[in-house]
Amino acid sequence: YWILIVLSALLTLLMYVLLFAAVIRLRYSHPHIPRAYKIPGGMIGVWLVGGTGLLACLTAFFLGFVPPIQLKTGNPFSYEKYLAIGTSTMLLVPFLFFFFQRKKTLLTVNNDE
Repeated sequence: YWILIVLSALLTLLMYVLLFAAVIRLRYSHPHIPRAYKIPGGMIGVWLVGGTGLLACLTAFFLGFVPPIQLKTGNPFSYEKYLAIGTSTMLLVPFLFFFFQRKKTLLTVNNDE
């Protein structure tokens, strides 16, 4: 049960990493688009907020691979292995859906021609 909770937290942290990285990237790629939320301080403020959030999420992500003392896993590498395999599997699932859906769409378009 503990591994499922940590796996859920790791996946959520990865989504936050993407969000903080997107804040920084969008300020460079689309700087003149009006936004609902403004970060004070200009680009320095964006880098400070986005960079701090990014580093905090990455630190928490890697700390999630440290097994707690109360959890008797025997070998700590087995705990890390389960988390790495689980995280990789959960990250792979959306790409598989995208790949097979796109392949199905391409087959449908080719059959219509």
